[in-house]
Amino acid sequence: MTKELQLRSVLDEAVRAYRLARQRGTMQKSVEGRNSVKDLAKDYPEFYTWGPEKNLIFKTGMSADEVLEDYLQKIGEKRCSKRWYRLAGVVVARGGREENDPI
Repeated sequence: MTKELQLRSVLDEAVRAYRLARQRGTMQKSVEGRNSVKDLAKDYPEFYTWGPEKNLIFKTGMSADEVLEDYLQKIGEKRCSKRWYRLAGVVVARGGREENDPI
């Protein structure tokens, strides 16, 4: 896999994790949405798990931040590098643009 394809794949994965986290956060702010949050765990078991006191949480290693950190460490970048901030900006921007698209 070329570096460009690898980066594109990493960004796709990070954007998906970011959008799911935002969706969960938005749902939890409303009474009706809290019931819908349970469906996220059913629809996306690779991202969510049930934590203490029946709280829905991300599974370890699946957040957008961790996806970016893992990729950057693999290519020899330091934690919290300038490249991380640029990529995080791309994830947030894409996540906002694609907010109404199916995940």
